[in-house]
Amino acid sequence: MAKDITTFINEELKPRLWDYIPNILPELDFQLIRGKWCSRKHYDGTEATHPRQDKSVITPNYPHRVYDNSRQDSKDVITLYMELNRIGEVWEAVRQLCSIVGIAEPEYTEEQREHHLNWGSIFSKKGLITAGLMLAAPLLIKAIPKVIEFVKNA
Repeated sequence: MAKDITTFINEELKPRLWDYIPNILPELDFQLIRGKWCSRKHYDGTEATHPRQDKSVITPNYPHRVYDNSRQDSKDVITLYMELNRIGEVWEAVRQLCSIVGIAEPEYTEEQREHHLNWGSIFSKKGLITAGLMLAAPLLIKAIPKVIEFVKNA
């Protein structure tokens, strides 16, 4: 039976990311320093103005999160990988990351993939804007005669 993509990520992929951080995020030049992965760059890849070795850090306690010390913010390794490599679909990112860490890709049906893509599009910015416009359309249509009347009387 095929695993749900979220279950696969949490149970199979994330536990293996730690050993492959320099391969997953090569643009950040991570070095293993005192038991944690450290980079002189911010997690978005920009150079830091201060020469600290630990601008971006990944610790063994949270091996799937990149923490930016100067910005006091963190990001999931998989999400960051998708952003830095301009990958829009989580399935593609998982496929590439499985190749990097040396595990088999998850088995999934086209139905599961389609379901994930549909939910991803619904909650994307365009999806939310479209849904908002669809919900607002009846109200706007009802308001048009009132607006026209108001303009005529003004």
